[in-house]
Amino acid sequence: MHFWHLNVISESLVNRFSIVIPAFNVENSIQRAFNSVIRQDYLDFELIVVNDGSTDGTHAILSELEKANSFILINQQNQGVSAARNSGATQAKSDWLIFLDSDDELIPSALAQFNKAIESDSKRDFWQAGIRRISGQNLQELIPIQDEYHSKIPGTFCISKGLFEQVGGYDEQMKFSENTELFHRVGLKGVIGGVISEITLIYYDSSTGGSKNLQNMIDSLLIILDKHETTLSDHVKYLYHQIIGVNYMRFRNYSLARKHLLKAISYKPLKAKTLIRLFISMVPPLAKKLYPQEVKL
Repeated sequence: MHFWHLNVISESLVNRFSIVIPAFNVENSIQRAFNSVIRQDYLDFELIVVNDGSTDGTHAILSELEKANSFILINQQNQGVSAARNSGATQAKSDWLIFLDSDDELIPSALAQFNKAIESDSKRDFWQAGIRRISGQNLQELIPIQDEYHSKIPGTFCISKGLFEQVGGYDEQMKFSENTELFHRVGLKGVIGGVISEITLIYYDSSTGGSKNLQNMIDSLLIILDKHETTLSDHVKYLYHQIIGVNYMRFRNYSLARKHLLKAISYKPLKAKTLIRLFISMVPPLAKKLYPQEVKL
């Protein structure tokens, strides 16, 4: 049985794209993300917004938008970003899914670019595109490399609903690196996507990485390491254990930091940077100075 071409167009699929926006306490950015969708040049889409138990003004803003715009609003108890995306995908009636974070925005030609790519090669079941990354006053444009299975660039892909369902959607345990884990499973199916060498998304860097975000990063990387132990490359295992080790230093948990840095060293014994970090973990005053608890993500 072949798995690499799973999208099936039927009469019940009304639109080309379903755009899913998960929203949790994003009253300051949801309007911008919403506007970027309704102002698309290509109009064959449905918009699904999942209010994931927001406790700020997000629900009120969405309710107001609902009065003047046609879109699907799902209100649910807080379950996390991965569950919110899955809820939206379950309701989607289109043959292609796009997941847009509530603090990012699509450029006006984004859907037209994705549609052009889909029509150019019907054998591809996912497409990646570039982003314009904004961090304070800094701007960077990033384009993915052809045939990379998983993107480190958030929110820059469309995926056929058939493939998304085939791999089981998002792992709802994941609160960080959800796309990386999803596309690892896509890669295990032997699916190779296409690349659009154009910018389709404006991605805004988070201002800080507080303790909750750092813990989510640790937890999610540990899930990936455990879940995909037999299929991850030694290089990826090395990277993940090193990231976990550094984050534990930020939490001042030096014993766990050393445990994971030693694990990283077991995969790449000659990496000087990791050896230096292991030394730093043994000198807490130095670690506190070099690894603050608030970082940019």
